[in-house]
Amino acid sequence: FPVTIWGEKPSKKYPAEGMNSVVNGIKGELSLSKNWMGAEGANLSFVLDWTEPRYMSTVELRYFHAPKSWVFLPDSVEVFGSADGNTFKLLATVPVGTLGQPAETKALRNATAAFTGQYLRKIRVVTHSIKKCPEGHEAAGEKAWVFMDECVVR
Repeated sequence: FPVTIWGEKPSKKYPAEGMNSVVNGIKGELSLSKNWMGAEGANLSFVLDWTEPRYMSTVELRYFHAPKSWVFLPDSVEVFGSADGNTFKLLATVPVGTLGQPAETKALRNATAAFTGQYLRKIRVVTHSIKKCPEGHEAAGEKAWVFMDECVVR
């Protein structure tokens, strides 16, 4: 597994099974379980760091949506890559919140960032939370949660 270095860290309330949980191969269920990393009113961002460059062309992420629990899909996710381990370039932006977000039901949503295959040493993922419960929600304007369980790089 690569080393996970967190930028915008998950909440201490929902740390999953530790900082490398996003690459442990364990997926969360359709409930607020210990397998979900959560951030309240904030983005989630991290860097996956390999010791040597590896060939890759997709980054798959998975999110939880449960509006009655104030958990919403992120607006989008950005994926950056670095071949030298220092300089990052934007590889893909995926608009997650528009991927058939249900109004009131719980759901799991995958977001796949596909890009031209290349050798990279680091991947930076920035999940852009909606940060506040949307207008029309019972808690409109209060801090919203974003939950993520797994990042698969291929």
